[in-house]
Amino acid sequence: GKITAKKIAKHSIGQIHFPNVSNFSNFKAHIQEVKNHLIDLANMGPCQTMFKRGGGVINLKIRKLNKPDGGEIAVIHVLVDTRDAMGANI
Repeated sequence: GKITAKKIAKHSIGQIHFPNVSNFSNFKAHIQEVKNHLIDLANMGPCQTMFKRGGGVINLKIRKLNKPDGGEIAVIHVLVDTRDAMGANI
């Protein structure tokens, strides 16, 4: 068979997992409070070359996963506009 692919977006998504969050609501509220600061830090540090080319970290999204034991995992999705880079060298 033949495999074809289409580029639908130029964004990559990275994930940061916090496996033992005791209060997801508080975690999410705190991350939302400092979200812009975290994005700025990423764009001044690890993503600064992408940022200089017009890309870099553009958003953070917070997600909750339920563990089988009843606990919670928090996941921060880091949306990155990689521009012409693959995103592998962030």
